[in-house]
Amino acid sequence: LQVEGFASQGGASHTLLGDGSVLVGGPRPATDVYTVTARTELTGIRGFRLATLTDASLPGRGPGRHHPDRPNFVLHEIMVSAAACRGEEAPVRIGLHSASADFSQARYAVAGAIDGDPKTGWAIAPRFGKPHQATFLTRDVIGNAGGTHLTFVLDQHHGAGRTIGRFRLLAVTGNPAALQTPD
Repeated sequence: LQVEGFASQGGASHTLLGDGSVLVGGPRPATDVYTVTARTELTGIRGFRLATLTDASLPGRGPGRHHPDRPNFVLHEIMVSAAACRGEEAPVRIGLHSASADFSQARYAVAGAIDGDPKTGWAIAPRFGKPHQATFLTRDVIGNAGGTHLTFVLDQHHGAGRTIGRFRLLAVTGNPAALQTPD
C-alpha cells in the first residue's frame, strides 16, 4: 500500500522508505498508537498483511524498539477503516478475522491483535532480529473502483517502548485460502 501519512500519539518520528515501509525513529515513548493512512486503487481486497521488518538503526536490529537485547513489540490491536476516495462517504470500520502469523510469542498469539481485549496482543519473543508478518482477513470484500483511502490504527500500550520499529502494510486480494501461513 502507498502510505500517505503517519502519526505517532507518543511523538515518534518516521521515515518513508523506498520499499514502501515506514521506519519509526526519534523519541521512544513507553506506549504508542500509530495512525497510518494509505491509498489504493485495488478492488477485491480480502485482507491485510502487516510485515514487521528489521533495520540497522533499530535496537538489536528490531523489528521492535524495546531494547537491544530484546527488540520486541506488542501490538494490542490493529483497526482498519476505509472510505471511497471521492469523499462522499464517511469512513467505515472494517471487520477483521482469521489472524495468522509466521510466529507468535507464547501467551501473545496474533489473534489477540483483533479481539478487542486490551490485555491481549501479538508479540514475537524470542525471535528477534528477523522480519515477521501477520495477516488479517476482512469480513467483507473492500475496494472502490475510484480508489480507497485506508486508515490503520496500531495500538501498542504494553509499556517500556515495546513498539514496532519498521513495518510495511500490504493489501491482500484473491483466494483467502491461499494465504495460510504454514506452521
